[in-house]
Amino acid sequence: MIDFYTLNFGDNIYHIVDSLHTFSRKKIFKTDEEGVEWYRYDKPTRSFSIQTLTYVGRSESLVSGRVIPEDIDETKYFIEYEESKEMTYIDDSDIDNNWFASKEAAEAEVSRRADEQSKIDRG
Repeated sequence: MIDFYTLNFGDNIYHIVDSLHTFSRKKIFKTDEEGVEWYRYDKPTRSFSIQTLTYVGRSESLVSGRVIPEDIDETKYFIEYEESKEMTYIDDSDIDNNWFASKEAAEAEVSRRADEQSKIDRG
């Protein structure tokens, strides 16, 4: 899991996007030389891609006095999409094992997940 407090503003971060293709896959039917019919799908059940984002800011709540914990907002981390330059934010509840500080680590994880999915798809 990524630690946003160790990042500097302007650093690139990488997010793995998991796309599910279960309902959009098409069966491709084949018959081999011996007359046995079989099929395969045109794409895997899942595919993985990496989004590159830029860490552009953080907002934190400054709390003083007597407060009820549910009223305290979480820290928000602002990120900008590389392609569109659109800015959004995530909070601590959005941070999971899909966020990486290095592209190499994200690529290694995508490769691991794709290999695992390939084994599942082959049965």
